[in-house]
This record gives sequence, C-alpha cells and structure tokens, in this order.
Amino acid sequence: MNRTLRRLEQGGLVKHNREAEFPYHSEYELTSSANEMLVVVAPVVEWAESNADLLEHARQRRRAEEAGNG
Repeated sequence: MNRTLRRLEQGGLVKHNREAEFPYHSEYELTSSANEMLVVVAPVVEWAESNADLLEHARQRRRAEEAGNG
C-alpha cells in the first residue's frame, strides 16, 4: 500500500500530509486533478457495474478463444 500511495503522490493524484511530532500521523487526500478524474471516470464505473453480466460474458468468450488458440 505504501508503494501505491507513493506512486499516486508522485503522479500528482494524492497529497500526503505527515505530522512532524511523534507519534507520527499521516493523512492522504486527493488532489484537484484526482477529483477531476473521478468526475470523468465515475460514469464509466457505473456503466461497468450495471453491465457486469455483459462484461463477464465477454471475458468468458475471450478465455474460450484463447484456450482454443493455445
């Protein structure tokens, strides 16, 4: 999880706030860029959730095709 959070921070999607005093406490928050991305991606996620059966059927078909070619 630490590696993922560091990568998100380096990518400008997460801001890391760490208190300087012991015991250390870290907080993470989304940047404005990440929030903008969520606005765009959320409808795609909603569509995928609503069409899970269609997506699963496509996965099964692809696996069957790959098994036939292997």
